[in-house]
Amino acid sequence: MASSERSGFPFGGEGDIGSFSVFSEIGVPLNLMFLFQMAFAAVSLAIACGGMAERAKLSVYMVFGTIFTVVIYPIVAHWVWGGGWLGRLGMQDYAG
Repeated sequence: MASSERSGFPFGGEGDIGSFSVFSEIGVPLNLMFLFQMAFAAVSLAIACGGMAERAKLSVYMVFGTIFTVVIYPIVAHWVWGGGWLGRLGMQDYAG
């Protein structure tokens, strides 16, 4: 059995995941955490979409959606879930 199958991490053992090593501490496989974060990114983008409904062109929403999912959400999610400064202060966000 390969080390990636034993550890549950798709990219090899715990030492191979680099900046995602915080997930090994909580025992969640990296691919499961990706799906979790993707779901919360989609929900938070849908909330913003409600505020933009009938106020912005589709192209503006597509640009905002791309910027939000590539830049904004990963930074904010790292603050709590990725061992960032809010996580180190003991903050926990169960609702996303």
